[in-house]
Amino acid sequence: MLFGPRNSIVLVYDFLEESSLEAFEANLSETKKYYDFVLLSELIEKNEKGKAKGLCALCFTHPRKNFQLHALPLIQNLSLSCTVFMQPECMGTNRLPLFEEMQWLLKEHPTALSESQFRDWRSLFATNPDLAEARYDALRKELGVLPITKIGPESYYLTWGNLTDLNPQYFEWGIHLASQSPSWIQGSKAFAEQRLARPITVGFLPKETQLSSEEGKKMGFRGFVTERVGAVESRQNTFSLPQWKF
Repeated sequence: MLFGPRNSIVLVYDFLEESSLEAFEANLSETKKYYDFVLLSELIEKNEKGKAKGLCALCFTHPRKNFQLHALPLIQNLSLSCTVFMQPECMGTNRLPLFEEMQWLLKEHPTALSESQFRDWRSLFATNPDLAEARYDALRKELGVLPITKIGPESYYLTWGNLTDLNPQYFEWGIHLASQSPSWIQGSKAFAEQRLARPITVGFLPKETQLSSEEGKKMGFRGFVTERVGAVESRQNTFSLPQWKF
């Protein structure tokens, strides 16, 4: 795929180290020469009409404190639009997404689970988050508390107030679909919509989660960004959007 206005692209980021900010700003500045930055929902709407050419949707997979401290000033300085996905249960808490907490726990206790057992647990969370959380809680009771001092504070989520303070003309929010359980998704979506007082129509779909476009539409979504790599072509399935890699 060519880097140019004949297609559209989705840029996806998560945690930005201070050492990577210069490269991040350079990527955004270069992209701005060829593409107009829009919200993901706008790219999806225009794609459905066959008009998604020369557009870029900038996305973050988690609303971490790191996003506010490092990425947000650059985004605002360049007058860009941005879409941020979240797991609502982590907002304003001292909790990381559950699979990240499990990874930190296993770093401290590497023999507690094998790699295959961790993959099985991660797959279980995608289908049955309540059972996966119960198994995590049991393991945590057995092994002890998380190594909080080793987890940087910038990894944690922002508060709801941090999100509502941002201008909805330039920022929108989506759901990080860590599970494909309909009840989990619908509960997360309804909770976030209530707190933000606006509808949520977009999601980030990690490779562990499997959702069809029909299932997404039934739950009120208009499209998902996936971990596939490539450019967005005209009238592409908006529930299987790829991300662009430099």
